[in-house]
Amino acid sequence: MFGLVLLLLFDIFILIIFVVIGRLFYKTKPKTAYFIWCFTLYLLIRSIHYGNNRTEIGGDQYLDKFIGTFKIDISNSKYESLNIKDYNSLYLIVKKDHSFEFSKETPFFNSKTGHWQHMDDGDISWTEVSVGEMKASNEEVDYNKWSFTGDNLKDGKSNNVIIFKRQ
Repeated sequence: MFGLVLLLLFDIFILIIFVVIGRLFYKTKPKTAYFIWCFTLYLLIRSIHYGNNRTEIGGDQYLDKFIGTFKIDISNSKYESLNIKDYNSLYLIVKKDHSFEFSKETPFFNSKTGHWQHMDDGDISWTEVSVGEMKASNEEVDYNKWSFTGDNLKDGKSNNVIIFKRQ
């Protein structure tokens, strides 16, 4: 977030400089002044467009790295009252359309499908995940591992965790 504020302040500073330069040229060379002001307008529009699309672009620039098939990590997963080893053949299939599905129904999740969106504001990045109709929550997701805890698990307990590793 701080990086975005600095970028915005820098853009405003540059735009003010161009407006002042255009004003200095206005009496002696009006065509040059109009050119500078048009260029300033172009920079302003470009900055607004970039700022509005920054999160989406940052979130999707590494999209292909998230896509793939992940297998449950039995040794690092934990779910009270169930033997995780019984689900050794469980897979998570992550798709390019920001959806995912599990290879079979399980007692861990309320649904067999879900949605995800990786976000990046320039300083930090996170992944919003929702399983079925559940509210999206931030989960630990990277290119090689997906971890589901608390809100995305059926029992909602934060001490339970289901981890999937890339195949």
